[in-house]
Amino acid sequence: MLALFAITQAAGTAALSQATDAWLAAAAAFAGGLAWTATFNVLNVTAQLALPDWVRARGTAVFIASGMVGATAGGFAWGQVATLASIGRAMEIAAFASLVAYGLLRRRYPLGGLAATDLTPVQVTPEFAAGATIEDDQGPVMATIEYHIDPLRAAEFSAVMADSRRWRLRHGALHWGLYRDVADPGRYIEHFLVDSWLDRLRQIERLTAEDMALRDRKNAFHLGAEPPEMRHLLMEPTERR
Repeated sequence: MLALFAITQAAGTAALSQATDAWLAAAAAFAGGLAWTATFNVLNVTAQLALPDWVRARGTAVFIASGMVGATAGGFAWGQVATLASIGRAMEIAAFASLVAYGLLRRRYPLGGLAATDLTPVQVTPEFAAGATIEDDQGPVMATIEYHIDPLRAAEFSAVMADSRRWRLRHGALHWGLYRDVADPGRYIEHFLVDSWLDRLRQIERLTAEDMALRDRKNAFHLGAEPPEMRHLLMEPTERR
């Protein structure tokens, strides 16, 4: 559907650049404007479907603001092109550039798999217990997860952990890393850093079915009856005396 809208919008822009009749110009402007509006609405709905409940409002606001910024920047940029060349030539370049940009972005950011994403919230009991009272604003907090895997599956494991890296950073981690024990090739430690204890608790509260599926994919590599061991380390302030 987006491909049809992109082609219609580009064709309308190109036709408008060549129009010598008012009725033809009006038809081209209508087709291009209709395609632009439909594209924006489809992307808006897609953005809302791709976001979990806890961040949907903020994500939608960012999307709308980005669209406004893009429209403003595009108007300025193409205005400069029209100044250097002509309005007609600027519209011709814009029509061609929009199709090229759509083709590149479609390959880099496909939207077809978003419908299969399960964002149903899940209630999970934290897999850790604090040994002391911790204030919500204390931090940073470093979490470590220790995996013992079959070394022959290291490449598969690394590919899944790349998804884990994206997930951790997307959910507020300040840093993420995966380390392999040089003395034991099957022992890996995933670690990530969050700003405060409250941020870590919120990460757990915001888990979805899709997030749990990723956790299950990682845990499937772990050898042993017990799940991978998770630890939480609270930064200890030090003062020079």
